Amino acid sequence: MLKEYLLRMATYHIGMPRVVNGLPLRVASPTRARFTPEYDAGLSAFLRRHVAAGMEVWNVGANVGIHTLQLASWVGPAGRVVAFEPNPAAARLLGENLTLNGLRNRVEVIPAAVGARDGRIDLYVSGADGMARVDRPNPLLARPSAVTVDVMTLDSFVAGRDRVPEWIVMDIEGWEIPALRGARTLWNRTRFAAELHPWAWPWSGESREAFEALLAEAGLTPIPMAGQTDALSEHGQVVFERAARSLTPEQ
Repeated sequence: MLKEYLLRMATYHIGMPRVVNGLPLRVASPTRARFTPEYDAGLSAFLRRHVAAGMEVWNVGANVGIHTLQLASWVGPAGRVVAFEPNPAAARLLGENLTLNGLRNRVEVIPAAVGARDGRIDLYVSGADGMARVDRPNPLLARPSAVTVDVMTLDSFVAGRDRVPEWIVMDIEGWEIPALRGARTLWNRTRFAAELHPWAWPWSGESREAFEALLAEAGLTPIPMAGQTDALSEHGQVVFERAARSLTPEQ
């Protein structure tokens, strides 16, 4: 504990150097272990090819900013990233990491969860751990405690804005089905990428069959980005494409 405290004090204003998927960053010392040299490498490489300067991208489940910082770098000064992060501890560190990298002016942080309806919900957290989850605790999370947070649909959020995002990138520990269900007005206007957690869907009263029905309604097909054989039964990142379009991770 003393070592971590001294490291925190010594690096508070300058951060610690890290390189993630080839991008040099400065990060707050408590988050340094999460910024690995390769992070969701397949999805990140795909997004790097498809996220252009000037775009608006929403990062749902931003946590301490691993995807957010990359996306903000790619959209450039004329672009915009909206980062949804309901965990107060994670949101504070996300803000620090944005400041350390000079990206505060192109990232809007929304302290809310995303789901199928607007309201309030319990979020089970353990500090800033990225495995925080709404509705019920993640069994992989050590000593979780509940905080009550706002939850909104992406449909209601976009209704109050003057721009539709080109991309939505989400990682929300099994809550991805409700989040997509609450984004109906965006299905045909925005491209989606997500980390899927099939083992966690039943916790939310969801199932593979329910997801397949939702994707059929939306006209979307999940394209594996992490080498999955079956995207709807294996944990990993996917990009959703229109069902009629053929796509590979290399495109």
